[in-house]
Formats: sequence, C-alpha cells, structure tokens
Amino acid sequence: CLEPQPDANSGMEMPSAVSNAYGGSGVDYSSLCLRSPEGVALNVSGYSEILAQSSVSKMVGFIERLVHHMGATVNPGVEDTLHTFAQGFVDGSSGGFEDLASALGSQPSWI
Repeated sequence: CLEPQPDANSGMEMPSAVSNAYGGSGVDYSSLCLRSPEGVALNVSGYSEILAQSSVSKMVGFIERLVHHMGATVNPGVEDTLHTFAQGFVDGSSGGFEDLASALGSQPSWI
C-alpha cells in the first residue's frame, strides 16, 4: 500500500504539491490500497473484492473485463445501460457472481 511522504524541504506531500501547482483534484488517499477491477481474479473471489467497495464504477470495470474475457465487447454508447446493470449487482438486487455470469452469457443487447 502506498503512503505519501512529505518533501524534506517544503514539508508538503508530493501529490498535494503537484495538484496545487497544476490545479488538479489530487490523490484520493482512501483508495490507494483498494483492489482494482483490472487486477482481481475473474471469479467469485474477485467479484467479492470489487463488491465490497460498493462502487458502481469499479463494478462496471469488472463487468467490462469479464465481458472481454468471455470473448465479447461492450457496444459503444451503452454507458448508461451498463451503469444501471452494474448498479443492480452493487446494491444486491440482481444477485451474485453466478447471476452476473449467467446474465452476460445470455448475450444482452448491449454486448
């Protein structure tokens, strides 16, 4: 896990100094140690790691990666549909990993 370190001269953490200098939003330190949807296993365990983060955007990334692993692609211009689909798994209304795999296997129109 990464932890920002203060600069010896300024005492400022480097990510904060860069965002101040260039006007960016900076680093969200709370997310530095979270698993990425690009790095978890494409199975129940990886799904659970992403689900535990309660992040629709992370679930979207996991679903996109799973779709690609299945040999398909997400159609362009279906971001809202994919977001709504992912939201159902994050809030639990659409079931678990097995339900996700089954839904993707049924070849929804956005794939």
